[in-house]
Amino acid sequence: MDYTSPFIPTDNFTYLGVHIVPDVGRLVQANYDPVLESISKSREGWSHMPISLIGRINILKMNTLPKLLYLFQNIPLPLLTSYFSSMMSAGFSCFAQSRGPETQHEKGPIFPKSQAATNTKLVQR
Repeated sequence: MDYTSPFIPTDNFTYLGVHIVPDVGRLVQANYDPVLESISKSREGWSHMPISLIGRINILKMNTLPKLLYLFQNIPLPLLTSYFSSMMSAGFSCFAQSRGPETQHEKGPIFPKSQAATNTKLVQR
């Protein structure tokens, strides 16, 4: 008898966001490389924004680290140090901005000092 199956054989598939391939050597290429590309693309969007250091840390903490941690936890493979150096350059290069956050306008500071703040005296007991 000739049996037909509704399943089509493929060489790779995606399960819970992880690309499963038959060759273990291609497993790193299929999963980590697209994530590094998406991290570098999103970093390009942040690089021209005037964000403080705390804001950049929060962006890294909320956007980049969950992507990488998900892959680290679901693909138990030892990675080469070259992947870690590329991850560091992709994720942490947003900290090396040439300009800081905007704190002053052309006419002066955003929050001018009030007269009450400049005329305060220390109260001695």
